[in-house]
Amino acid sequence: MQENKFFRFVWRFNGLTLMAVGVIAIVSIFFAGFMLIKNMSASDTFTSIINVQKEINSTQILKLGQLRSIKGSSCVIVSLTSAKKGNSKSFGSSYSSSSIKNYLFINNKTNTQNWLFKDNKFLIHSIVFLPEQGYSKNEKDVQAILYKIVKNDTNKDKKLSGRDLQTIALSKPDGTGYKEILHEIDSYIGQEYIDSETLLIMYQKKGQGFYSKINIKTLKVLVEVELPKVGL
Repeated sequence: MQENKFFRFVWRFNGLTLMAVGVIAIVSIFFAGFMLIKNMSASDTFTSIINVQKEINSTQILKLGQLRSIKGSSCVIVSLTSAKKGNSKSFGSSYSSSSIKNYLFINNKTNTQNWLFKDNKFLIHSIVFLPEQGYSKNEKDVQAILYKIVKNDTNKDKKLSGRDLQTIALSKPDGTGYKEILHEIDSYIGQEYIDSETLLIMYQKKGQGFYSKINIKTLKVLVEVELPKVGL
């Protein structure tokens, strides 16, 4: 009888020991997974760039973004993005979605580099390679780059976004010859080639539709025309 009690005690002790070991193992796995995710987030996603003049402010971080080749040019282009630091209850520090603040052009033949802007004050909403590269095999060389830029907080919400008025600018494929051609437009509708050197851009400004003709070679506005009004 005493022997049976002893074996029952040993069985229960072994069961409790195995349970404790299992709990410790599960906790260790979760902790290791948490540290792995935290370290990946800190090292891979939120690494700051150091070769810039200064950060926008202490709550933001600058880093290099997407690298793109420019068809027909010896240059490649890489974006400089900015992300705002915030707080996350589960993982500590976090960053919001990034915004493009500048572009670096690198010439593969001469090994020269130049930034589009001298500072990082503006928001580059988007860019278009002209002619825009498509999915066809017969892609044409880029003649110019079109930029949609937000320079001022025109809606007074204390941030630069696509909801503010935009500036449209052009540059040569290597980023030189930057020139602003349209200012304070409400929305950019699109562009289409009229001929090999002339681009038609349609947009809305102060609630009214316009189109402009642009010479891609000289980056000059040839004409700006207000669209006719139509009744309700």
